Amino acid sequence: MKNLECDKFCANNMEVKNIGRKRMKEIKKDVDCGNRTIRVVLQFPDESEDAVMIQKFVKSILMMELEEQLKGVF
Repeated sequence: MKNLECDKFCANNMEVKNIGRKRMKEIKKDVDCGNRTIRVVLQFPDESEDAVMIQKFVKSILMMELEEQLKGVF
């Protein structure tokens, strides 16, 4: 896989939303990658114990999805 370096985030937005009975944090970031911009949106529970537990799963899901997306590009 080709190593792709992206510029630092050009936008950073975090807000807390009430979804049903749960409070969720939502983080939106735009990342400039060459001639394209990729928007990343993450939603996770606004409770530290849930967030810590989910952190490992989110990282692995993002890495797998990124690899799949880049297969078609390079």
